[in-house]
Amino acid sequence: MPTVYIWYPDKDHAYGHAALQTDKYHISFWPDGDVKNELGVLRGVGNGVPGCLIFHHELDRFYEGNRLPTGIHKIVHATDEAINLVHEEFLKYNGINPAKVTLQAGKRLVRQRKKPEVSVPLTKYALIPNQVKNKPSGLPFYQIENNCVSICWNMIVEAYPNYPILPFFVQFLDILLAVFDAVTFQIHDLFTVPWFESHIKKQWVEGYGWNILNVFDNAITRSARYWAWNRWNSNSQTGQKPGFRNFPVVFKALAGK
Repeated sequence: MPTVYIWYPDKDHAYGHAALQTDKYHISFWPDGDVKNELGVLRGVGNGVPGCLIFHHELDRFYEGNRLPTGIHKIVHATDEAINLVHEEFLKYNGINPAKVTLQAGKRLVRQRKKPEVSVPLTKYALIPNQVKNKPSGLPFYQIENNCVSICWNMIVEAYPNYPILPFFVQFLDILLAVFDAVTFQIHDLFTVPWFESHIKKQWVEGYGWNILNVFDNAITRSARYWAWNRWNSNSQTGQKPGFRNFPVVFKALAGK
C-alpha cells in the first residue's frame, strides 16, 4: 500500500517536506542544491532550479534536520503498481535508470552511509509549482516545474485518475470552503505541505473523508496553526517511526541541502 510521509513546517523548517513511497520506490523531490544560499530564492520561485531525486527516506530525515516525519499516511485507490508506472515515466523522461533508484538500491547506499540521491536533469524544482492539472497545454506534469508536494500529488492522481468520491455533505462543505479560501488565504496554502496532508487525509486515507470535523481543516485554520504555533516551535518527533532507524544516519558526504 503506498505511503505518504509528511514533515510539517516548523521554526527551523519553513516549508516542510513531503514524500511518497511504494513497494518499489521512494519518491522525494528536492532542489539539487541549496535554494537559499546557492541557487537563489527568486529562481526557486520563478523559473525553477535543477531538481534532485532522493530515493530513501533516511536521507529525507537527514535533510529535514534529522527529525522524524510528523505524519505517515497509508493511502487507498492508487496502487503501488500504478504509481510505479507513473514514476518510471518520470525517470525515463529524465534519463534515469529505474534499477539504480529503487528503494532496495537506496537501502544499500544507506548501509554504506552514502547518500541515495540523483540529479534530475529535465524536471525543474520550484517553490511554487506550475501545476498542469486541467491546463490546456496537456503537458505531462514532469515536463514543468514541481515541488515536493506537486510531484507526489500528481503521481497519485495520475495513478488513479478517477478522483475519490467524497460523501455528499463533505463535498458541499468543501465547495463552501473553497469559495471562502479563494478570497482569503488559499493562494498561500495551495500545494504546500499542510495543504497536501489535509487533502491526502480527506481524499485518500480510508474512512477519513466521512469525518464531519474536516470542515475545520481548511486554508484559514491551517494558516492560523502555522502562524500561531508552527512558525515559532519545533516539530521534532520522539520515539520510533515504522521503517526508520532508531538513530539518524551519519552520511559520509555532509555537504548538501
